[in-house]
Amino acid sequence: MTQSRPYLSKTNTQLNELFEASKQNSNALRDLLKELNHRKTRSALALRKQIEMALNGCGSDHSSERKPRGEAEVHAPPHPPAKQTIQCRSCQQGLRILVRAEKAAYVCPECRAEFETIFRDGVLQVIWAETAQQATETMTEADARKLLSVSAAADFSAIKAAWRKACQEYHPDKHQGLPERLRRQAELEMKRINEAYRLLEARTASDF
Repeated sequence: MTQSRPYLSKTNTQLNELFEASKQNSNALRDLLKELNHRKTRSALALRKQIEMALNGCGSDHSSERKPRGEAEVHAPPHPPAKQTIQCRSCQQGLRILVRAEKAAYVCPECRAEFETIFRDGVLQVIWAETAQQATETMTEADARKLLSVSAAADFSAIKAAWRKACQEYHPDKHQGLPERLRRQAELEMKRINEAYRLLEARTASDF
């Protein structure tokens, strides 16, 4: 019995002293815990809880000491700041926005420019939505052909067929069930498709 319970004759006070002297010795702590499992007094239960917490700490320290050499230490991703100020691309207004790890959509209260943000790898990324005016002003023939997925050699009939196909895909009636932001994006894409068709029509329809 004495061999299986080496601390049988120790008082709770003596066990507490042994605990204080052996906090970094997991084997000694386990022996103390075995003895305390046989005792039901309030002081024994309190000491047992302390030893269990200490053993959990020793376990984590011990496992970190045995980490293989050269193993990369994993760091938690940086937390995004609560808020950040950015400048509106359209009206240059300063915008104070909440920063979130997931993608979030915003609208400039001054000019109604739309943009999305996402906090990734410690950096706030801002994606601005293209406006209809920007799409019209910057579109070239190459852009128009790319948008309608027609080659540089495609004639007016091929362009018109591609335009009709795109119209069917982005027609507003097909996007009534989408959230308002996505519906606006579909409407913008439809405007760009029509602008591309008008541009190519003016340059190729005269061949017919």
